[in-house]
Amino acid sequence: MIDLISTSMSDQSISRSCLHLLSKNLHDFRFTDLRDYPPVWVNDREIEDYPQIYQSLYKQLKESEAIIFGFPIYNYSAGSPVKVITEIMDDALDNKVISFCVAAGGVKSFLASTDFAKSLRIDFDAILCPKHLFATKSDFSLEDNLPSCELEKRILDFSNYFEEFVKRVAQ
Repeated sequence: MIDLISTSMSDQSISRSCLHLLSKNLHDFRFTDLRDYPPVWVNDREIEDYPQIYQSLYKQLKESEAIIFGFPIYNYSAGSPVKVITEIMDDALDNKVISFCVAAGGVKSFLASTDFAKSLRIDFDAILCPKHLFATKSDFSLEDNLPSCELEKRILDFSNYFEEFVKRVAQ
């Protein structure tokens, strides 16, 4: 099972749109939208001290084979909701295959995802997929907000690569 987790709070989220497009190419997935979760403070609490919905997500991720986090880059940093959810989920992320679906204003901003990747590798021994999906507003048509043919191709290539990578890691 692959978990897709959208952490953008924007109604016009590029990363969420890409996750939905990506889900059309995946065989076995669950989609989680953090807009459906109540805001919480991260502190020294155990998972049992968070609202039940977070506890359920924790159990779900413990059983997951892989996770794709969808998030925006703001001011050359991963958005705070993706950082919050990884802190709360803690050891549910241990040794998971993880990749990203990242939205940013420009291609140079995507470099900020490497800092987030390093933290997952160090804190959770995450198995980082070498390939991630990156998108900007320019990847969508201004008139109808449909993805460009080039983005659709990148999404298909990424989904095939990611599923194959997860299978190889499982062997």
